[in-house]
Amino acid sequence: MVSMWSFPLLGGAGACYLIGCAVGLILGRWPLWANRFGYGLASLASLAVFLAGVLFLIDPQPQTGILFTTNFQWGLQMSIHLDAISAFFIVLLGLGGIAIGVYAGGYMRHFKQYSKRIPFLVAGFNLFWLAMLGVILANNIFGFLLCWEGMSLVSYLMVSFEHEKLEVRKSGFIYLITTHVGTAFLMGAFALLSANAGGSFSFDAIRAAQNIPAGSMIQSAIFICALIGFGTKAGIMPMHFWLPRAHPVAPGQVSASMSGIMLKMAIYGLLRVVSDLLLGGAAPPLWWGITIIVLGTASALLGALFALVETDLKRLLAFSSIENMGILFVCLGTAFIAQSLALPALTILAFCALLLHSLNHSIFKSLLFMGAGAIQHAAHTTNLEDMGGLIRYMPQTSVFMFIGCLASAGIPPFNGFASEWLMFQSVIGLIGHSQDLGGKIGATIILSALALTAAIATAAFLKVFGVAFLASPRKEKTAQATEAGRAMIRGIAIFAGLAAVLGIGSGAILWIISPVLKALTNAQSVALPVVWALPTGLSNTTLNVFSYVPVAILAPILIILLSWPLLRQYKPIRRVATWACGVKASSNTEYTALAFVKSLQQVFAGVIHEQQLIDTTYTLEPFVIKEQHYQQKREPFLSNSLMLRMKLEITKILDRVLFVQNGSVRLYLGYILLTLVALLIFSR
Repeated sequence: MVSMWSFPLLGGAGACYLIGCAVGLILGRWPLWANRFGYGLASLASLAVFLAGVLFLIDPQPQTGILFTTNFQWGLQMSIHLDAISAFFIVLLGLGGIAIGVYAGGYMRHFKQYSKRIPFLVAGFNLFWLAMLGVILANNIFGFLLCWEGMSLVSYLMVSFEHEKLEVRKSGFIYLITTHVGTAFLMGAFALLSANAGGSFSFDAIRAAQNIPAGSMIQSAIFICALIGFGTKAGIMPMHFWLPRAHPVAPGQVSASMSGIMLKMAIYGLLRVVSDLLLGGAAPPLWWGITIIVLGTASALLGALFALVETDLKRLLAFSSIENMGILFVCLGTAFIAQSLALPALTILAFCALLLHSLNHSIFKSLLFMGAGAIQHAAHTTNLEDMGGLIRYMPQTSVFMFIGCLASAGIPPFNGFASEWLMFQSVIGLIGHSQDLGGKIGATIILSALALTAAIATAAFLKVFGVAFLASPRKEKTAQATEAGRAMIRGIAIFAGLAAVLGIGSGAILWIISPVLKALTNAQSVALPVVWALPTGLSNTTLNVFSYVPVAILAPILIILLSWPLLRQYKPIRRVATWACGVKASSNTEYTALAFVKSLQQVFAGVIHEQQLIDTTYTLEPFVIKEQHYQQKREPFLSNSLMLRMKLEITKILDRVLFVQNGSVRLYLGYILLTLVALLIFSR
């Protein structure tokens, strides 16, 4: 039994994370050594986590253990449990930690001005990954919420690394408030689950109870609380506003960790709480799936649209994360709808798309955020309008970013296409299996919105690579950029290689998902879908031409590469100046990021509000302009209107309860007395 090694490996990984945290603090006077050893231990621990997850999935044998028991009156304890669902996300966690840890060791060498803070960031990085591991392994409410809050607080501190900047402080504060609002809803869901299990905090006791009537108010309340709590962490609209603020201001390895890995903790939480603890594998109400798929479709479409018009590279990637989390919610909603309609094959297909895209997104989005961090250090900017020509100065980073852009845009044969294609198959399956006209129309609208999302995402990443890496540098600082360090390149290269390999070999790795599908559906056996096949019902042959898509794509590329030296002998390359309508081509004649998408921006002007800011300086003579600065500012309508509405409503509530804090010391002493009396009564 190879799975017997999983717990020892996880124990060693936890110890390595703790030692890495201690090393970061102990070597505070030597930040270079703290950086090297701290991130090295994080990568080593993540390797152990990855191996533990893979070994378990090869031979899944659920295991449970207790780490410690508290001395409180309620007997709270931290117990851990490893099953197929948690093992899959452990694989995802370990895979991301290996590459990001390697990258971070080289990335932080550029922060010499913050040398005194680097050891604390190293310690926080190790704690962050340990907390995420705890979230996945927790087997009771106390342990889950403890690790969940630890993950949120440590990530807030890492986001606020450059806290002397006002923008960083504001972004960190918004993230902190939002994540605690989400935690409050999770506590509500867990409170109802615990009450149903006789007050027990144990997940095993909650599973054993399973006596909540199907379709009851309590069941629906638990689902809604879980959806809001985990949806807030996932950045699903309209709970998304923290994500495009927090990710851009965080260091590169923190952005990659949060977007690539932390967001998947929300997917894990939904699967654990809703599918496992609440439903126990039973079919959910139909409206649950419809709610999730509608939220996912809106997030995917609007996230891609806001990414299209964004000019800051890291904010663009943050909106792209919202889009991809929307895709994951579409997969989850489709799976729930299929379960409600008793369609086991479609359920497995949708869950397979969900799990595969969770893995794929963690790879290509981490790759892109790490590449953005390398560009930020080399070009000293994340503004696409200041870039250009980086392929000359950062050739290796350019190749890896090109792979990441293709994968994120869902272009075959890279991994983003493989999982998105399964998603499209599952939604097409909904259209085919819907019995009523309303269901067919609704599924068709969702399919159309997702197709539009894919097209917009392709345009967005075409803009990223074309504006940032091609043509000529727009600023002098871009022309002085140099290639990233070896450690950073190695970390990015790991994910770039995986994005290519997992795209072509997606069908071969589905075996690792099979135990997870059995756990989610309570099925004894599952028939895995064919990734590179036509949707069910569109082909009568089991093995059709689409099974050869990887070969059809790669064969011409290999032929061109092999014949290129021969072709150059007979057709020498002739270099001429670029034609620019009779003027000399320069950076001033290039397409800007805004101009590239201006036509699409005008089409969606009702969704994207554009503000024009003009700052004019006049000479001594009246009405004679000396200098003029023009700036366009775009804000999604949800960001301003929703936040303003929330602010007004919260202000109204606070005004009504203002009397409880009127500055009277006697009143405050009365509060303390009442609290003590209540505690004494409760303790009896």
